[in-house]
Amino acid sequence: DLTAAEVRGYNPWRKYDSLDREEPLADNTLKDDMYIYREFIQYLISNGYIPARMVGQVEIPSVDRQAGEGVDEKKVDPDLVQDILEYLRKYHYASLDHVTWELFASGGPRKSGCEGLDRTDYDKETGRISFVNRDGELKKDDKSERTYALPDIAVEAIEDYIDEQRPNEVDEDGREPLLTAGSGRISKSNLQNIAYQWTRPCKV
Repeated sequence: DLTAAEVRGYNPWRKYDSLDREEPLADNTLKDDMYIYREFIQYLISNGYIPARMVGQVEIPSVDRQAGEGVDEKKVDPDLVQDILEYLRKYHYASLDHVTWELFASGGPRKSGCEGLDRTDYDKETGRISFVNRDGELKKDDKSERTYALPDIAVEAIEDYIDEQRPNEVDEDGREPLLTAGSGRISKSNLQNIAYQWTRPCKV
């Protein structure tokens, strides 16, 4: 029963009418939401619930990067992620890059979350990792806190990294960072470099 007008109408509803406030939703947030919405519409199409032309009714807003709006975020192809993990597991096992990518792939944490991880945030007994807000380290403060179970292969890599590869490092606050190359806590720029380096088409 879904009509083209209803599919098209989700965009203005989400921007202007879905919030309990007068200000409209930011275009950057709307853009992210509309990508998810388009995936849902494509799911309906692929299962034969609605005609294929409906996807053309989904309008993705543009964001003016030159004016400093939003953050340029791109999805990584899941097949590429798997290729990266397989390569790192074989040729760079339990290295800083390998463990970082296991974390990237397991729960999609932000750079600030990875940067703020301490050794104590990883629970060896349960194989769980916790992202804890300390002094505003996480982007949305306490709302960004979460704990989730890691896959067994990631747990093994982290344990071997801690036992064999991780330098015995303490940061300026007396905390033991989980991710370190031996010169203090890993920085957001280093995390970004790890992400960029291994997603280059020539790398794996």
